[in-house]
Amino acid sequence: MCVLVYPSYETLNTEGCAMEDFGLYLKYHKELAELKLKTIDRFLKGVKPQTRKRTSKADIVENVLRIAGCPLHISKIIEIANRDFQVQLERDSVVSILIKKIKARQRFVRTAPNTFALKE
Repeated sequence: MCVLVYPSYETLNTEGCAMEDFGLYLKYHKELAELKLKTIDRFLKGVKPQTRKRTSKADIVENVLRIAGCPLHISKIIEIANRDFQVQLERDSVVSILIKKIKARQRFVRTAPNTFALKE
């Protein structure tokens, strides 16, 4: 990187100073500020936290059932989700979601009371 060095504004001779010298002075400080901002942006991009994609409760239940490969009782689904995915699921909330998906004929089927499987 090539940096031009111009005298500071205070050291310029104000009586004999042409406008073009002052224009060069301003241009220099503008370029310097832009370079500083680019450097700051470069460091901030490297430090940004990675955004995680959110996983819905239905997706978590689907993953649990896919891994199990067989129908599971809701208690077992919640236990596996907590153990394998570190997610606390509320029983009533999950059952409500599953029932809505079943009524819409999406992804899940009920094989017994409070026992669910993936739709084939």
